Amino acid sequence: MEWIFHIDSQNNVILDPDAIKLCPELGLLSKEEVRYIAMVYDNVKSPYRFMAKETRRNHAIQMIWKGKDRVNPERSEKVRQGIIAYKSMIYCPKRETRNILVEKKQSLDMLLIGESNPKKLKEIVDAIDIVQKRIDIYTSEIDREKEEIIAIKGGKQLSLIEIYQRNQKKFRKDKQLGA
Repeated sequence: MEWIFHIDSQNNVILDPDAIKLCPELGLLSKEEVRYIAMVYDNVKSPYRFMAKETRRNHAIQMIWKGKDRVNPERSEKVRQGIIAYKSMIYCPKRETRNILVEKKQSLDMLLIGESNPKKLKEIVDAIDIVQKRIDIYTSEIDREKEEIIAIKGGKQLSLIEIYQRNQKKFRKDKQLGA
């Protein structure tokens, strides 16, 4: 399945024209802002998807703006709207849950490094094992869903824009309910 962006031979992030039709706010972003959003918020294709969000932010700023002081693209309303639009098209509650679990595991790993009390060490290791098992379960479910063909009546496959729209509808419903 194709996704919302691809990276060309010059490492530019190219947005799918259907994504821009569905979310015109993405078309208003500079190539640097699009690259930033893809690096930080993509949880499907980005090589950084398993890093903690803050690590992704710092890495993206360093790569795109060469670490210029005080660069924070998320201060821009245009970028914030682009992030919401982007997240709505790639929305998958299982991916979001897995990403939260990955961040929790990274926090537990940091606690483990600084702990010397054997009882606390065992508690942290047990917690890491539990979180890792949940991560593995979610990853398996996501991979299985990815392989399934989304079909509609008549055996036709949904178009990419229909998949984006389905994700947006679920995103709006879940976010409106405060999920």
